[in-house]
Amino acid sequence: MNIAIIHTATAGMAIIALLMGATSCNQSTAPTTKEVVVAIDKTPSEESPVQLTADELIDYLDLNEQDGATITITTLTSVSTTITKKTTLESGKGSLLENPRKRNRARSAFSSAVDTYLGEAYSSPPATEGSSLYIPIIRSLKTLSGSEANEKVFIVQSDLLEHSYIYSFYEDTRKKLFEKNPEALQQQFEQAMPCPDLSGIKVVFMHLAPDMERDTWWQASSKFFADYFSAKGAEVVIVSNL
Repeated sequence: MNIAIIHTATAGMAIIALLMGATSCNQSTAPTTKEVVVAIDKTPSEESPVQLTADELIDYLDLNEQDGATITITTLTSVSTTITKKTTLESGKGSLLENPRKRNRARSAFSSAVDTYLGEAYSSPPATEGSSLYIPIIRSLKTLSGSEANEKVFIVQSDLLEHSYIYSFYEDTRKKLFEKNPEALQQQFEQAMPCPDLSGIKVVFMHLAPDMERDTWWQASSKFFADYFSAKGAEVVIVSNL
């Protein structure tokens, strides 16, 4: 009788140890949380952007099964962001504590919402005038910089050709300042609206240029903003697509 009790107790302790080990293993790969903003340029342009899909975006973000994420889709129009839609996928609880089917349904619903909001942004009417991209970008970055997420990503799909009271890439006289003294131009932007500390933020510039001439300027303008935001602490990536 005593032996049976000992065996039962031993078996119970073994089960508890097994569960604790599995829980510990599960915690060692704790899910990350990601805060993502996708800004789509709707200022006047001759070119419609290549439309992102939720699958492309989620793959690029490398969202693991248990990761949580908040994705905001916004449009850049003149000095504001017109459409702003947000959807959130809560972090998973791990395979031991959460039904895998329930987790898959949550991820599927999240992906569908992202696809819907991307479609709404791309189909929204373009701005009728003005091309101030800098101010709405900085406003979005200020909001993102205050996030407590483990990873923060800002993706902007734009030709990056500022055309406002701050500066215009379309005016020959102003192009000289851009070419000869980019530091002075950074100061002009800084005076219009200071750029926050971007430490811990990944900024992704996505290519959008309708012809070779503007492509040349896009390469120059993306490099300018890459240098500017890098100096503010951001990790900057320039890509043709995701």
